[in-house]
Amino acid sequence: MMAPGFTGSPLDRVDNIRNDAEAFNALLNDWRARVLGLDGLDPKIASEGGLHWHSVAEVSSEVELILLGLADGKPHFVPLVEAIGGTARSPAVWRALSLLPAEDAAIYGTARSLIDWHNAHRYCGRCGGSTKLFRAGWGRQCSACNTEH
Repeated sequence: MMAPGFTGSPLDRVDNIRNDAEAFNALLNDWRARVLGLDGLDPKIASEGGLHWHSVAEVSSEVELILLGLADGKPHFVPLVEAIGGTARSPAVWRALSLLPAEDAAIYGTARSLIDWHNAHRYCGRCGGSTKLFRAGWGRQCSACNTEH
């Protein structure tokens, strides 16, 4: 029987450290950390056919990063990019997904879901204040009333 789509990610999502700012910062500063390459919201495909990853050192310190998890002890992140022109899936993403191994499709599916969720929750549903990324990118917190989303 075939596994359902977007399952089987090899990443350990390390929920146990997401509320630990010191541990999260250590992962951000790990020289082995990898960042998922994106072309807008679409995944970049490496020449060998999987997802394209680059060093965290290549990313501006102004870019917010979401922790996707650990693989072989290495942190893997995705940049929080703004959805320009909406969140509709481009034809290119469907082609890319058809080329990716199932594990990489699951990683991208998680990354894209998190990005879309963050883009839709930039303001608090309780008071309307702006929200900021927290819990290593798996939540947002209102800067006005501190409500956690």
